Amino acid sequence: MRNRLAATALAVIAVVLMAGLAACSSKGIQAKMVGDVEVEVLDPAGLKNQELRKWYEENYRVRFSHSVSFTDGYKYVLVCAGEMPSAGYEVELANARRENGMALFYARLIPPRGGVKTGQAVSYPHLLFRVKEKGELTVRVELDMGGAEINRVEYPERLSGINGVYVGLADNNFVEISVDKNAGFPQNSKTVVFKLSDEAKKMLEQGTPEYQEFKENDPVSFDCVRTKDGQWEITKMVNLSGFIQQEEASGEYVGQIDANSVEIKIQGVPRAFRLSDPLRTYFENNEVESGSAVNIKYVKEGDALKLVDFKTVKQQG
Repeated sequence: MRNRLAATALAVIAVVLMAGLAACSSKGIQAKMVGDVEVEVLDPAGLKNQELRKWYEENYRVRFSHSVSFTDGYKYVLVCAGEMPSAGYEVELANARRENGMALFYARLIPPRGGVKTGQAVSYPHLLFRVKEKGELTVRVELDMGGAEINRVEYPERLSGINGVYVGLADNNFVEISVDKNAGFPQNSKTVVFKLSDEAKKMLEQGTPEYQEFKENDPVSFDCVRTKDGQWEITKMVNLSGFIQQEEASGEYVGQIDANSVEIKIQGVPRAFRLSDPLRTYFENNEVESGSAVNIKYVKEGDALKLVDFKTVKQQG
């Protein structure tokens, strides 16, 4: 009798689990392990968050990887192969590994399989997935185009919604921006010199209706296009300072936690701050004594604090 009851209980549990899995599948979420990283592959048609859907719609045609963090505790990653000459192409995750707070993914473009009707219409193969974000997770994606890169349109190549930090004008025609390393921009250097389009120049010219004030270390978002001569040209730039609330504080510098973060006492309480790209370079080139009085500016990014301005204060006497 006990064995029969146990068997019945197990059968009930199995039915419940199968129902739960079916429910997950119906929501367009497929959980899987890729290498040593757990991911959830998403069906874009099932996106309910309007901000997330807008981000997806703006980026799925643009080659490269795009990532964004949301308050639901996940980092969403969109891997895009760009324009292909027909349907039938797919993007899939081949492997992944974690390393020093970073998740590195290896993806590949799969060409149309034999027997698949491709048609003549162009397509934009891509893959959307998310990773549970514990603390601050940096995501990198390497996409193997499998020889299909020759099929994409080389020029003009357009990117939109790239985030960075404003450095300053190189001259009246060029501007320097420290590009966010998570933005998926195809140039590895931290600071990039961009040509300004005629419309973008107006944003920097006082007296024009389009004028915006940009100061050093202001967070910015911009759209750009790569011209036939290989030069990246900014077509639109937005100052995000008004959208990201900065906080100021005075405190005591304790020291560097690692290459990407420092510890500062605020009102006697030690707090960890992640370094912006310009400040990471500053600390690489300058030694700050522990115990130094400092004035700082920082922003909140989820549960983390990001340091955007740092100045030591000379003690009088």
